Amino acid sequence: MPYDSAIGMYQGIHGKWSWAVIPDGTMDWPSQVVKHHLSHRLCIRTFDSGPFTPSANEFDRFGWSMIGDIFVTSPLETQDKIPRAGYDEWYLFEALPASIDIPGRYVNWIGFHLEEPHVLATEPDPGSNQMDFDWLTPIQTLFWSDMDRINPTTYIGNGSSFVVVSQNSAFIAAFSSLVYNES
Repeated sequence: MPYDSAIGMYQGIHGKWSWAVIPDGTMDWPSQVVKHHLSHRLCIRTFDSGPFTPSANEFDRFGWSMIGDIFVTSPLETQDKIPRAGYDEWYLFEALPASIDIPGRYVNWIGFHLEEPHVLATEPDPGSNQMDFDWLTPIQTLFWSDMDRINPTTYIGNGSSFVVVSQNSAFIAAFSSLVYNES
C-alpha cells in the first residue's frame, strides 16, 4: 500500500529497508522506539534542526557520550526517556560502529520524502500542491547511499514530515499501527 489518503501515510520498501512517511509526528513514538530497540544505541544527529548538547549532569547521570557532533546514548532500556524537540534526526544501531560519519541533516530539507518524486507530483495530496519534486531525487539518492554505508537498524526523521526507515519490519508495523490508532 503506497499511499493511504485517510491518514496521509506513504509506505514502501527500498532494498532491505522498510519505510513509512506521514505528514505529522505528534504521537508518542519515542516509547515505540525504545520498545523495539532495547539495547540499541541511539545516535541523535539532529535536535531542533542542529546538534544536541546535553548538560554535564545528563552525561554523568545517563552515561551518554558524543562522537563528533553526534550524541550517543548508552544501550536503551525500557525506562529510558529520550529527549526530543521537533526537527530531530535519530539513527539506531544494534552495535555502535567504530566511527559515525553522517554528512547530511535530511530532516532539515523541507519536504524531504521517500516516495518517488513522480508519484508525489501526481498524488491528490493537498499538502503537495502538485509541485515539482525533481529536487528530491538527488537527496533521496544520497540518503539511501548513506543508509547503506552506515547501516543503522533504524532511521527516524521528525521534520516537515515524519520519516521512519528500518530493517526491523516489526517496528515499521508497530509504527504504522500507532499512526492508524491516532487517526
